[in-house]
Amino acid sequence: MSEPLRTQHPLQHLAPVAPWSDVDMHESTYREGDLETVPPARTHSWIHGYVVSGSVRLGIDDGDWRCGPGDSIVIDGRRGYRVTGESTDPARVVWFTAADEV
Repeated sequence: MSEPLRTQHPLQHLAPVAPWSDVDMHESTYREGDLETVPPARTHSWIHGYVVSGSVRLGIDDGDWRCGPGDSIVIDGRRGYRVTGESTDPARVVWFTAADEV
């Protein structure tokens, strides 16, 4: 199994850098067995994901869900989460992250 490092999940930014530092949109690719662990954010944020192809398993706290093409995901960034690639073909997920203003 692959090491759980973000560098194994190439990020492709899909939009120019926004004038706000608290907004990001990118695509990640997960090979079968890849694991990405994202720690809880220090500030409140919402992470939205859309599975373009392949399948991943999303783990939050003690629960986990299999997500396939066309599935969407919304995560409270303060909780942290895990994403594991499950399909033999690489899974592609588009992520949009926005922090709440405090």
